[in-house]
Amino acid sequence: MKGYLVRSAVAAALVLMAGTASAQAPSAPYPGRVEGKVTDVNRTWQTVTMDDRTGLTATSPAQIANLRPGASISVNYIADGDRNEITDISLLAH
Repeated sequence: MKGYLVRSAVAAALVLMAGTASAQAPSAPYPGRVEGKVTDVNRTWQTVTMDDRTGLTATSPAQIANLRPGASISVNYIADGDRNEITDISLLAH
């Protein structure tokens, strides 16, 4: 009986550890796309905020050099953890 309880406790601990490890595993980067209006451009941090609150990070200052709040844009990006890195950005006609 004692051996059964020890094995059960060890099995439960392994299940809990495996669940924690899978929850902490980093997710793989994935592509995304957003269209909308720019609400904020921060050239110091090289970030853009969209009207749907999507935050985007430029990989080059040139990507956001001509952006202004209110501009309608289309953006392709790679979502990688906390960052959405811009891969392609274009102005949309009003």
